[in-house]
Amino acid sequence: MPRQKKTQERLGFLRTDADISYFITYVMTLLPGPITYQALLDICLIDEAFGYFEFQVQFDRLVENGIIFKNAENDPPLYFATQTCFDNAEGVAMALPASVKDKAQAAVNRVLTKMKRNSDIQTTTIENADGTYNVILAIMSGDDVLFKLELMLVNKKNADKAIENFKKHAEFYYREYLDGLLEHPEEEE
Repeated sequence: MPRQKKTQERLGFLRTDADISYFITYVMTLLPGPITYQALLDICLIDEAFGYFEFQVQFDRLVENGIIFKNAENDPPLYFATQTCFDNAEGVAMALPASVKDKAQAAVNRVLTKMKRNSDIQTTTIENADGTYNVILAIMSGDDVLFKLELMLVNKKNADKAIENFKKHAEFYYREYLDGLLEHPEEEE
């Protein structure tokens, strides 16, 4: 398919490569700090305005041109808006329709909320000398511990499963334990 026709068939207001670059640059300026590639992708692929490959080409160009900085020392790597990115922010914002900017802000808020939640969930696995495992499951609020539970499990498979489930459903477990502790069990006579 010719490049011109492919560009015209895109949905939404982001129709050209320049639009996509402006959009990615705009999103980077909305972020309070570094972001993973996956989180940025989650923000940028909204409304099927463009696809993964169009995003990747423009994202790579922005990194190559120093608009976005890649810190490969982290695992996974983190991406930062450079000063050049912020210097271009006003012009980029003016080039995008208000509806696109609104959707970008909503996507940023959604992903940042998810990132904050995930950073508040902390887990640790400790292998014991006898082959059992201790898992420490915690919900934090900054440096404050809201909930912490340590369990001994018989094998690594169970330890991994407990951690996986806790990460997915930490709020449920917190509520269940809290409800159980605050209720008065029936006393047997």
